[in-house]
Amino acid sequence: MNAKEWAERLNWREYREEMTSTEEKQAEEDGMVIVFGASDDLIEFRGVIRDELLAWEGGVYKMTAAKDVVPVTDHSADMHRALPDVRAVWSPQTIDLDVWASWEITTDIPHETFDILENGELYCRGVVFAWVDAFPKKEVEPQECCKGCRWVLKARPDGSPCYRCSRASPVNYSDYRDYYEPGTTDHVDERNKAITDFRMDELDAVMTSVDKWLTGDELKNNPATRAADAREIALKAVEKEAARAERAEAALREAADRAVSFVDNNYNAFGEWDNIAFANLRSAIMGGNDGPEPV
Repeated sequence: MNAKEWAERLNWREYREEMTSTEEKQAEEDGMVIVFGASDDLIEFRGVIRDELLAWEGGVYKMTAAKDVVPVTDHSADMHRALPDVRAVWSPQTIDLDVWASWEITTDIPHETFDILENGELYCRGVVFAWVDAFPKKEVEPQECCKGCRWVLKARPDGSPCYRCSRASPVNYSDYRDYYEPGTTDHVDERNKAITDFRMDELDAVMTSVDKWLTGDELKNNPATRAADAREIALKAVEKEAARAERAEAALREAADRAVSFVDNNYNAFGEWDNIAFANLRSAIMGGNDGPEPV
């Protein structure tokens, strides 16, 4: 079935009875994406995409060619700008004249709409569209991307390791359309900006751990200097701890030697029962190895 036929089929379904598992499978086979709201804080995807995301007071949700759904935040808005999206509107003021609803799903992708009812009243206006309308097939510029770190690679022989993380098995970059959108005139700038943002996020995460070792003016240095300073501080701390542990071990060995010497020197100074106690004590100190009998 196409989007129009699916919309007609789903129209006027009751809330919580939107689709059966059989219909969800059929929608996937038909290449359809069906989106509707649920509860007071959820957006539901069925068909080619099957997902459930938080949507407290609504939100914008980008879809990737890998069939993932990414909630748009202030930080990621520019990074995902080229991707198709759906928007969840909570408690829209009006849909049709004076009719109120809990949810309205909108999108710029060619689509059809359907209404979900609750106790006979409009609860949600959902959308259904074909996946190929969201991601039309395009000629992908020959690019590769590292599976390990998603770093963009220039075309190179299969299996050549990534120069960034030294992992092999690069994959076609079209698998990561959220970082590269072929067929657009500004894809190079988009890709480079996305890569820069990705690297800065990684750097910020690393430097958060590094800066825990630093204080005062040390925190004003550039990341490379701060990392080198933190490394030296960490190495000194490790060396200090290793020396402390070695001293503690030596002290324990010395105490054990003194205890064994005391038992050996005083073994015959007590009665029979005390000798048995000393023998047990000596065995415990020696770790179960009695060693030579005291004389």
